Amino acid sequence: MKIRSNLVLLFSIALLMAACDKKEDVVTEPTKPVQVNHERDIFYTVASNGAFSGFSANTIHLSTDDEWDNLLEQFCNYAQEGEQVTFRNAIPHSQPKLQKASKDAPTTITTTSRAEIKAWMKEMEMAGKTVNVTFDSDTGTWTGRAYDSVAPPTVDTEVRDITGTIVFLPTPAVQNPPVGGIVMALRVNANEVYILVMQGMLLWFGDDTPSEDLALIEGSEATFRGATGVCTDLNNNDFQILDLEMTDNVIISF
Repeated sequence: MKIRSNLVLLFSIALLMAACDKKEDVVTEPTKPVQVNHERDIFYTVASNGAFSGFSANTIHLSTDDEWDNLLEQFCNYAQEGEQVTFRNAIPHSQPKLQKASKDAPTTITTTSRAEIKAWMKEMEMAGKTVNVTFDSDTGTWTGRAYDSVAPPTVDTEVRDITGTIVFLPTPAVQNPPVGGIVMALRVNANEVYILVMQGMLLWFGDDTPSEDLALIEGSEATFRGATGVCTDLNNNDFQILDLEMTDNVIISF
């Protein structure tokens, strides 16, 4: 019995060694590197700088970094065509270290490099900011500005139509250092002035926006549909907002 047991053991070991040798002879394909991707819901607006005829707004879902890079290329193209592009990511990032590094990056940039403006836009998107990009065809210069998005109203209110006149106000102190510029608002009466917000994005214009462009719509009567709310800036000053009801491919014309 002992001899038979030893033979069975030796036979089992031989089979095991043969199986190992067989595995070593198998040629395997090299493992391809796995691309790290982040899902994004990018809400963006495109506004005509010259004619100032209105805004078009869209939301696009991205699954890969390649799709994100292609969209940034399109944003650059829009800017080169004379449009003002503003965007933000509605999906917050879950990488605190990257967020911290991005928040330390400068919130304004002026460059003649397409690659540099794209890299900066990626930094600002990672930081969770709203990003505004324009292009000066006379100098070939990109200008980027980024600011913190406005938080939605703390209390849900009914969506309704509100009519008033369009005015422009100094940008609320939503971040430090201040972003500057002006924002579009709707004045109903002396006590009701609502800063217009789209998906947390202010309808913002830089100090270099031609005054004649703003004059085209300032004082015009308009009706917007949305929910009202109150926000508090960094100086503890309250301001009223009208969070516009948005749908895909919406166009706001004046």
